[in-house]
Amino acid sequence: MTKTLEVSIETKILIRARELVEQGWVQHTGYSVEERKPHWWSRTQTIEHFCAQTAIGKAAMLLGNAPHIAERILVSAIGCRIIGWNDAFSRTKEDVLAAFDTAIAHSMDMGRLQ
Repeated sequence: MTKTLEVSIETKILIRARELVEQGWVQHTGYSVEERKPHWWSRTQTIEHFCAQTAIGKAAMLLGNAPHIAERILVSAIGCRIIGWNDAFSRTKEDVLAAFDTAIAHSMDMGRLQ
């Protein structure tokens, strides 16, 4: 018998937000759009870029839920406010993705305790 792992809505929000950041990350603004045309003969690609905070909000909207608990879980993982942390000069996309990984792990642990 296969056991299916059921995850909380907060975990789903954090996973989706991480995916959004992985596709495109931005600092000092919540959101930006980039148009790319790799070759003159190819179609233009639209790439969205999200800061960590906006990615959680967008993910929550896509999943039809409020972002507040997912935001608190990420704040717990990084130890401070999301926007200031995301916009720190030395912050990298890899740092943000790692923070989401930590928050997702915490969220899944919280679900197991309930």
